Amino acid sequence: LAPNVTVCIPAYRSEAFIHNTLRSVLSQTYSDFAVEIAVEPPAENIVSACGPLLRDDRVRLTVNPKVLGWGENIKRLLQRVATPYFLICFHDDLLLPDYIATLLDELVRRPQASVAYSDIFCFGSASFRWELPLTEEPLFDRLTSFFLGGAEAVPVRGVTRSLVRDRCDFPTDQYGGFATECEWVLNLLISGAATRVPRPLYLKRTFGPNEISASNKRLIGYSKEQLFEALEHHRAR
Repeated sequence: LAPNVTVCIPAYRSEAFIHNTLRSVLSQTYSDFAVEIAVEPPAENIVSACGPLLRDDRVRLTVNPKVLGWGENIKRLLQRVATPYFLICFHDDLLLPDYIATLLDELVRRPQASVAYSDIFCFGSASFRWELPLTEEPLFDRLTSFFLGGAEAVPVRGVTRSLVRDRCDFPTDQYGGFATECEWVLNLLISGAATRVPRPLYLKRTFGPNEISASNKRLIGYSKEQLFEALEHHRAR
């Protein structure tokens, strides 16, 4: 039988983390899913780090011919999705074992919702619970609650109906994917309600002042002027 959910993992210089990330995905209590990993070059260390986990029949790893950038990599990953539902799992984060099962049950129970998401527990250099309560109806109210809540991209990690992907592409730009996840959440909210499970089922890695995440390495080399230009681009979007 075809899987019901696709787990999309965009990977870039994440050899220190991706084994544990993939292991947390494959340890889900809900097993009817496929995993698509798209690796940005250089790929050798990431492939080696995944090791025997790649033998799982549910996993497919591909290497991009060149570095696409964070947003474009996700956009192309989502184009591969052929299941009714998908989720984006960041390459250095972890899922608790009942993450997919809980959110999928919530999404099935709420047909008006485009995405079901949970609270996040942040670990690493800092530990805290990250919550984003959103009003579900009507459209104006849920968009307002998103902006007043800080326009945080918590729902980007949720289990999402693939119909959303069919209506709009994941946004990308020339600024290393700056804030594209927030713009994607707007697409989710326009397509339907975002229903929250108030439990910290997703674990997000945090980095200290002397560390830098693999994703943010893409912004190294941008001047202050370019970063302000990126911010203005995001505001216009």
